[in-house]
Amino acid sequence: DVLAYNGSVPGPILRAKQHQTVIVHFTNQLAEPTTVHWHGLRIPEAMDGSPVIQTPVPPGGTFTYSFMVPDAGSFWYHPHVNTYAQLARGLYGAIVVEGAPDPAYDLERSLILDDVLFDADGNISPPTLDGLVPLTGRVGKVLLTNGKAAARAKASATKGKVERWRIVNSANARTMR
Repeated sequence: DVLAYNGSVPGPILRAKQHQTVIVHFTNQLAEPTTVHWHGLRIPEAMDGSPVIQTPVPPGGTFTYSFMVPDAGSFWYHPHVNTYAQLARGLYGAIVVEGAPDPAYDLERSLILDDVLFDADGNISPPTLDGLVPLTGRVGKVLLTNGKAAARAKASATKGKVERWRIVNSANARTMR
């Protein structure tokens, strides 16, 4: 079982233009409180999804995130409540902020990388307090690219075409090579 934003893992790629106001109407359909943290974006604290500042959205509750995105780039979003479990079960996605002028390219690809650790029954392994895991995270044995397990993600490129790759590493402890 996974958790998902808008029914997909990863969540939908959100797009905005630099200096544009982003408005996200969030409804929590989980059985526990949660927030959305906009990782890497310089936005007001009240919109950052930190449970220290924002009261977590209760089950069935709603919250409207509204903020201006000052910087162009590739960022990502994820929860900041019970983060270990909610992130491990699929709550993450990319947010792309296009700059002006952006370089010219023929094709854009987004690669959202993750890893998953399964228990003996084939379920996503629940959080653990064993060893250094609470401090350093866990390393999953199954790698994911855009939510799909694959030994190696493959794609074809066309000679002479310029591609822009947006890469997000949402794994909580793994450095991707």
